Amino acid sequence: MIGGLAGGAAAPPPPANENIKGNEFGDWNIVQNNTNGNPYNSNVTITFNPNKKTVCCDEITFIQTVKMVDGTGANRNAAFGAAYGNRTTAAGWAVDRVAN
Repeated sequence: MIGGLAGGAAAPPPPANENIKGNEFGDWNIVQNNTNGNPYNSNVTITFNPNKKTVCCDEITFIQTVKMVDGTGANRNAAFGAAYGNRTTAAGWAVDRVAN
Protein backbone atom coordinates (compact mmCIF):
# COMPACT_ATOMS: atom_id res chain seq x y z
CA MET A 1 0.00 0.00 0.00
CA ILE A 2 1.56 3.33 -1.04
CA GLY A 3 1.22 6.21 1.40
CA GLY A 4 0.04 4.24 4.40
CA LEU A 5 0.25 1.05 6.39
CA ALA A 6 -2.41 -1.52 7.14
CA GLY A 7 -4.63 -0.34 9.94
CA GLY A 8 -4.47 3.29 8.83
CA ALA A 9 -1.07 4.11 10.33
CA ALA A 10 0.82 6.73 8.33
CA ALA A 11 3.91 5.50 6.53
CA PRO A 12 7.01 7.62 6.14
CA PRO A 13 7.34 9.00 2.63
CA PRO A 14 9.53 6.90 0.35
CA PRO A 15 12.94 8.25 -0.60
CA ALA A 16 12.75 10.32 -3.79
CA ASN A 17 15.72 8.44 -5.27
CA GLU A 18 17.11 5.14 -4.07
CA ASN A 19 19.82 2.88 -5.43
CA ILE A 20 19.15 -0.75 -4.55
CA LYS A 21 21.85 -3.39 -4.62
CA GLY A 22 20.60 -6.29 -6.67
CA ASN A 23 22.28 -9.61 -7.29
CA GLU A 24 24.71 -11.07 -9.82
CA PHE A 25 22.41 -9.92 -12.64
CA GLY A 26 22.44 -6.20 -11.82
CA ASP A 27 21.31 -3.32 -9.64
CA TRP A 28 18.24 -1.07 -9.48
CA ASN A 29 17.51 2.63 -9.21
CA ILE A 30 14.04 3.86 -8.23
CA VAL A 31 12.89 7.48 -8.44
CA GLN A 32 9.48 8.25 -6.91
CA ASN A 33 7.67 11.58 -6.72
CA ASN A 34 4.30 11.64 -4.95
CA THR A 35 1.66 14.37 -5.00
CA ASN A 36 -0.99 14.14 -2.30
CA GLY A 37 -4.49 15.30 -3.13
CA ASN A 38 -7.46 14.24 -5.15
CA PRO A 39 -6.41 12.49 -7.24
CA TYR A 40 -3.29 11.15 -5.53
CA ASN A 41 -0.44 10.89 -8.00
CA SER A 42 2.75 8.85 -7.82
CA ASN A 43 5.25 9.02 -10.68
CA VAL A 44 7.78 6.20 -10.46
CA THR A 45 10.75 5.46 -12.68
CA ILE A 46 12.38 2.05 -12.24
CA THR A 47 15.74 1.45 -13.87
CA PHE A 48 17.50 -1.90 -14.00
CA ASN A 49 21.25 -1.63 -14.60
CA PRO A 50 22.31 -5.07 -15.84
CA ASN A 51 25.68 -6.56 -15.02
CA LYS A 52 27.37 -6.78 -18.42
CA LYS A 53 29.27 -9.88 -17.29
CA THR A 54 26.12 -11.93 -16.60
CA VAL A 55 23.34 -10.38 -18.73
CA CYS A 56 23.51 -10.47 -22.52
CA CYS A 57 20.06 -9.15 -23.47
CA ASP A 58 19.36 -6.41 -25.99
CA GLU A 59 15.99 -5.62 -24.39
CA ILE A 60 14.62 -5.92 -20.84
CA THR A 61 10.87 -5.68 -20.24
CA PHE A 62 8.92 -4.96 -17.07
CA ILE A 63 5.45 -6.34 -16.37
CA GLN A 64 3.35 -4.52 -13.77
CA THR A 65 0.42 -6.11 -11.99
CA VAL A 66 -2.06 -4.06 -9.99
CA LYS A 67 -4.79 -4.73 -7.46
CA MET A 68 -7.30 -2.10 -6.41
CA VAL A 69 -8.49 -2.23 -2.80
CA ASP A 70 -10.47 0.14 -0.60
CA GLY A 71 -9.34 1.55 2.76
CA THR A 72 -10.20 -1.71 4.52
CA GLY A 73 -8.22 -3.83 2.06
CA ALA A 74 -11.36 -5.22 0.38
CA ASN A 75 -11.25 -5.95 -3.34
CA ARG A 76 -12.48 -3.14 -5.61
CA ASN A 77 -12.47 -5.09 -8.90
CA ALA A 78 -15.41 -3.10 -10.27
CA ALA A 79 -13.38 0.10 -9.98
CA PHE A 80 -11.06 -1.19 -12.72
CA GLY A 81 -13.89 -0.90 -15.22
CA ALA A 82 -13.62 -1.97 -18.82
CA ALA A 83 -9.96 -0.95 -19.10
CA TYR A 84 -8.88 -3.99 -17.07
CA GLY A 85 -11.97 -6.19 -17.40
CA ASN A 86 -10.58 -9.15 -19.33
CA ARG A 87 -7.18 -8.92 -17.60
CA THR A 88 -8.54 -9.09 -14.01
CA THR A 89 -8.32 -12.34 -12.04
CA ALA A 90 -10.96 -13.55 -9.60
CA ALA A 91 -8.59 -12.48 -6.79
CA GLY A 92 -8.59 -8.90 -8.10
CA TRP A 93 -5.18 -8.71 -9.80
CA ALA A 94 -4.74 -7.29 -13.30
CA VAL A 95 -1.87 -6.88 -15.70
CA ASP A 96 -1.37 -3.17 -16.29
CA ARG A 97 -0.38 -1.97 -19.76
CA VAL A 98 0.18 1.09 -21.86
CA ALA A 99 -2.50 1.48 -24.51
CA ASN A 100 -1.29 1.07 -28.10
